Amino acid sequence: MKKTHLILLFILIILVSCTQYDSRQAPTKPINVGTKALEIQFLDNAPPNEVSQKEQFEVGVKLNNIGATSINRGFYSLNYPSQWLRIDDASGVFNVKGKDLVPPQGDVREAIFRAASKELASQQDVSDRLELTLTACFPYSTKAGIPVCIDADQTKKDSTKVCQVKPQSLGGGQGGPIAITKVEPRMQPTKYGDKIIPKFTLTLQNLGKGFVISEESTNVYCGGRTVDKENFGVINARVSLGDDELTCSTDQVRLTLDEANLVCELPTGIDKRLGTYSSFLDIELNYGYVQTATKGVRVRR
Repeated sequence: MKKTHLILLFILIILVSCTQYDSRQAPTKPINVGTKALEIQFLDNAPPNEVSQKEQFEVGVKLNNIGATSINRGFYSLNYPSQWLRIDDASGVFNVKGKDLVPPQGDVREAIFRAASKELASQQDVSDRLELTLTACFPYSTKAGIPVCIDADQTKKDSTKVCQVKPQSLGGGQGGPIAITKVEPRMQPTKYGDKIIPKFTLTLQNLGKGFVISEESTNVYCGGRTVDKENFGVINARVSLGDDELTCSTDQVRLTLDEANLVCELPTGIDKRLGTYSSFLDIELNYGYVQTATKGVRVRR
């Protein structure tokens, strides 16, 4: 019996040791960092750099979601010079998961197109460089929890306060192409001085390689239809301070030259008797995003 107990104890020690080793080998990485969404790449030799006239070939594209948001019902379309090439089913819908704790990288999807080159004119030996452009349109979001200082009693100039109200410049992004790059807090006293109104000016920037459209316009743009100009650069914003949702200058932010400011406040105020404390500013930005990738090909006789 004692021998059996010793064997079981030995096995248990080995299992615990293996578990500890595995956890050290797979440290978790932060998810909400970075300024990218999709990486779009044409597959090797698909298409080749040159094709013969009246030749069938494949065009392959890889969609790698390296941001923190999973894409549901994204749209893609392949634009090409129809006088030289013919491509069947040049558009589609895709879903691809974003990065997570396990695994720390996002998923990849591939799209394959069947293509054929047309016959060259009798006096022509080779075409000019023909551009094939893959356009991806998809909904995306940026989520951030930013630590901020709330100083409800600014009459006390105390260097021992737990935190200081000051602007923050934020680098590295929050897991999407639209990033909060600066937070400027201000504690505004009320008329009777018994409360303060916390106000925050947020600077938003497009740090990705694409451009922003409204979420509702993603299928329209990739479908080749006209998108009204008021639907470009539109971001839906929601901001909370702890458990309290803030009132912002607008629910829909519009980027101008890839940048915008958003001012949010807590109109009910905070009692000055609460003093100074640390809290979190929770920010959620929802938008549509458009990215492209291009590959050149020539048709030879």
